[in-house]
Amino acid sequence: MDISDRTFHSARIDRRLHSDHSGATSHVKGNRRRGDRPKRGRGIQAAIFALLLLSVGGATVVMITNLSEAFVSRSPILITSNSMFDGDHGVTDGSGTSGDPWIISNWNISGDATNAIEIRNTTDHFVIRNVNLYASTLWNDKKGVYLYNVTNGAVDSSFISGEFEYGIHVEDCTDVVTSSNHITDIDSISGISVDYSSYVTVSSNNISSCTYEIRIIDSNNCSVHDNNLTDSLGGYGIATFDVDNTTVFNNTLSSIYYGLYLIGPGTTNLTVSGNNINSTAGGLFATASYVNITDNHLEYTGMGFQQTVGVQVLNNTFADMAATCAVMLHTSTNATLRGNNMTSTGIDFVANSREHYSSHTITTDNLVNDRPVRYFRDCTSLSLDGESTGQLILANCTDAEVRNLELTSGYVGMSVGYSENVEIDSCNLSGNSRHNILFMRTDNVSVSRCRIHDAGVYGVLSYGFVTNLTLANNTISDSGYDGVRVDYTTQVNITGNSISRNGFNCYGIEIYQCNWGNISENNIFDNYVGLRLSIGTTNFRVFHNNFINNTYQAYDVLSNTWDDGYPSGGNYWDDYTDWDNDTDGIWDNPYVIDEDSQDDYPLVQPIPEFSQVVVPVLTLLTLMMICRLRKKRTQ
Repeated sequence: MDISDRTFHSARIDRRLHSDHSGATSHVKGNRRRGDRPKRGRGIQAAIFALLLLSVGGATVVMITNLSEAFVSRSPILITSNSMFDGDHGVTDGSGTSGDPWIISNWNISGDATNAIEIRNTTDHFVIRNVNLYASTLWNDKKGVYLYNVTNGAVDSSFISGEFEYGIHVEDCTDVVTSSNHITDIDSISGISVDYSSYVTVSSNNISSCTYEIRIIDSNNCSVHDNNLTDSLGGYGIATFDVDNTTVFNNTLSSIYYGLYLIGPGTTNLTVSGNNINSTAGGLFATASYVNITDNHLEYTGMGFQQTVGVQVLNNTFADMAATCAVMLHTSTNATLRGNNMTSTGIDFVANSREHYSSHTITTDNLVNDRPVRYFRDCTSLSLDGESTGQLILANCTDAEVRNLELTSGYVGMSVGYSENVEIDSCNLSGNSRHNILFMRTDNVSVSRCRIHDAGVYGVLSYGFVTNLTLANNTISDSGYDGVRVDYTTQVNITGNSISRNGFNCYGIEIYQCNWGNISENNIFDNYVGLRLSIGTTNFRVFHNNFINNTYQAYDVLSNTWDDGYPSGGNYWDDYTDWDNDTDGIWDNPYVIDEDSQDDYPLVQPIPEFSQVVVPVLTLLTLMMICRLRKKRTQ
């Protein structure tokens, strides 16, 4: 592959790195136009400061010294062979050996017209050290330092800023070290980029305000460690594509949009360890398989794995996750999770097959709020009763009984997938930042006598081809969105529940694309919308429910049945009064829900057992309204 082909290939990979992707985690912004943000003051090129540490009377004194006078301005440097390492080309010392490399140092070089320093096709040992490179105009794909087809090179302790395409670009090189450099405001592509190279070390650099802080493409036996990366301009801290035998360790990434981005089907033997990642959109995202991720500390956002095989996620800590999950396994298989410590977060799945849910190894030394994650796969006749549990995951299980668990303040309290005959009874699920309970592709599941409240999104979510779902005698309240959300489920029975105070502009219960169900004897109150039978929902019967103090009581997109006939009756609606001339407890005229849906037999009184306090008050108010109507009628 010649250099023109490589340039094209690199551009293609740029597009892939910027392409959209799905997961628990947020999407990264694409390339920005070059005039999109105000130019920052070029502090590095205006004045370079050194910190001098002096020992005075046993104490350390920090002195800041302006070193701008230490640099000598000169024209850009171009070296294309070993024979050009001389004084005319910026060499200040050395002989080109490993013990005495050529030194290019103390230069102040503008890269407005071309690459500030470019070295090609050399094998002599050299070090570029303590140079100040800057550019004020961005055109013609300029680099601060460009190394092509170089062996035995180094870029050390230099200052690079401004309108470069790359701060340092290492391409088709072997045995190169970039260390202790200060690189900032490279908002075109990358602070440091390593392409098609081997045995490259990127260490102890301070890099900020770049689209990619560090990028490694189609390279092997590289090491990226002890770098300090900040403010990635809506881009990436460290991005790798198709790397082999590469380690990324002990880096600090703070205020980064996307921390680590590890993609490419050609990636093998990639180890990520000991990094401290503080990111706003995603701590780590990987499509690469067989990646080892150990002993990292992540804040605010976690890890996402999409279509991966055999990743190892070991002994990581996750803190201050807010409403994001620690580990998202998105259509991935054979992941191993051990010894991870998760605070107010947890594990989630996106699954298109049974293997995406049940092929993993997730051990109980994974903790959510200091309680074990219990992951059961391929199990039969499981019984759990009162065990300390941070998160419960049932994958491909049959005949499971779960009782008296406290699942609180995680991400998803309980997940059940690809299972059958599951009974959940008398559990407390609260404060989980995503859902309290999640069902997918499960048959014959019941939830009864549980307290389900304060979920970040849904109190109970059933989606993805669930059959025979029963929710009975639960208290479901204060969800961020819907109290109960049921999608693509057949045979739904929701009865005897108290469902209240769920999200603004959301629903106490929403049923979407479901067939056959009964919703009865529930107390549905203080929601924005009490009940919505949404698109594609048919053959539902809704009767003997109390609809009280909902902003909007109910919607029915199609036309389902809203009563149990006469004399059994329909539902109680607290916003409706009419005549009951035959005193049969049913208003004489229907309650209209919409143009093709109505309750033909609305109840005069609430269904009993709503509340020892609320029912008498509502009954008294109803009786007063009836007396007033009858009094008007006799006048």
